[in-house]
Amino acid sequence: MNKTDKMNKYIKLLKYLLINVISTIPICIYIITLNNIDTSYIFPIFLNINIFISFYLFCFSVMFHINNFDKRVVLMTFLSFLLISLIAVFSNISFNYVYMPPSNTPDFQVLLNRFIFFNIIFFVILMLSYNSFNAANTDKIADFFTVFGDTFLWFLIINMASSTVLSILFYSLFIVGFSVMALFSAETEIGFLIAKFVICMFIFIYGFIPFVSYIIYTKTKSIISIYVSRALLVFNLFAMFIMLFFIFIYESSPYNNRAVYIIYNMVLAFTVTSLMFTRMDKKSNIFIKAMYLITPLFAAIFALLTITVSIYRIANFGITPNKLVLIILNIIFLIHLIFISINTVISFRNRLDNSTLNIVISNKPLLFIYVYLLFSLFVCFVIPIIYIN
Repeated sequence: MNKTDKMNKYIKLLKYLLINVISTIPICIYIITLNNIDTSYIFPIFLNINIFISFYLFCFSVMFHINNFDKRVVLMTFLSFLLISLIAVFSNISFNYVYMPPSNTPDFQVLLNRFIFFNIIFFVILMLSYNSFNAANTDKIADFFTVFGDTFLWFLIINMASSTVLSILFYSLFIVGFSVMALFSAETEIGFLIAKFVICMFIFIYGFIPFVSYIIYTKTKSIISIYVSRALLVFNLFAMFIMLFFIFIYESSPYNNRAVYIIYNMVLAFTVTSLMFTRMDKKSNIFIKAMYLITPLFAAIFALLTITVSIYRIANFGITPNKLVLIILNIIFLIHLIFISINTVISFRNRLDNSTLNIVISNKPLLFIYVYLLFSLFVCFVIPIIYIN
């Protein structure tokens, strides 16, 4: 490696470091500038967290373009995150909340759903940034799913690899946690200041891990998420098969047991998510292809059953924001699974020869991500207008 290459390498590394450092500065400034408040008044921080997540993810998206910097794409990404953040801020102001609403109220369910579905909005903006806002390019969409999946898995691997350090940090937080919270709400200015610096330190350090995970992915070009998601096809199919037996046990039936009803929806969501990360356009054996054909068909039956459970629970226990979200989401899952199944069957019928090894299943079902985006916007910005008091 000559001197020029070394210099370029160091400059690139410096850019990575600078972007990472900048990504956590706004939330640290926000925490440092907070006045002395009671612990029950932490809720405004929760409401405003989407602003800081947006900025962090925007900084992360810049990593996609650090080699071939495209000002237009970076600007569009920034404006997309900014628009979502501004809409979130103005909608939060309309809530006029000071304290966290009770967990058994519609207000709490609405805010919890917003917190969950904001992640889908952020995911799609990141995906569009990665694709240079070429929304219909299914190959690039599939590539992003692999990039995101592998980055997340490297994130988990780094955490597990540093388990000793994290254990020490966890127990340290557990031991001094009450002290930190006490300092955070303390009447003494110095105690409150110490607590804020401790919180900022953990945010700043932990903010490096996703960036490091992405750099590892770019260096290794791993496809771990593809193999993991394919392995999960068997697990998902088995889990759905087991869950079906709960219907025959009155105490454990999803029709009567709220916890089982929630688990049903979690298994269904996990199955659909796994199917989206499998990348069947890549090389796979006959067993994986068969599982990719069987799992969506069985999951569609499972989704239809879950819809009937939602209808039953709404008819007998009344409609809530959670039930409204789940029944619409279950219908979307059902349509998506049927779309995946049809696309797979067509791919099997259109194979070039009699060998199933040569079957290539297209990525067209990934375009359904935009349906989830529209639904997430509905959950985050329309449902609150209906339910928030």
